[in-house]
Amino acid sequence: MANTFVENCHPESARCAILEDNGSSAWLYLTPVGGEGIEQDAFAYSPVAPREELNRAAIEAGNPPILTRKYASSRAVLESPEEHSFQFVWSSDGESVALLYNGDPIAMVVSGYDKGFSVALVSESGFGQAWDQSVYEAVFE
Repeated sequence: MANTFVENCHPESARCAILEDNGSSAWLYLTPVGGEGIEQDAFAYSPVAPREELNRAAIEAGNPPILTRKYASSRAVLESPEEHSFQFVWSSDGESVALLYNGDPIAMVVSGYDKGFSVALVSESGFGQAWDQSVYEAVFE
């Protein structure tokens, strides 16, 4: 799924959710109203094995970071997932969005939180914060 975008827009909030897999990391993005730019993000998964350290030169060149082992959970890597395996679930007001993989939530951007949540993470970092099931249930169920 490298270099693939999957997009879904909420009809009432006019926000869009985007899944981008660039071959080295995959991110869930939430756009501002109108769908232009990125307002918030959440690390979705790693299509490659996590690295020992961040490649700061690549990041400074504008590339998204590759997940490091220090923050990677046992669910971090999804090798060659198929596009049809992903779904977006919106909060009722369209201000928050979750990404599902084969029906299971893996990442979410939630209004009121500075960082996104991901099952791929074991702790908070520059990649976001570890999954919080209680937040998911409160916002999306």
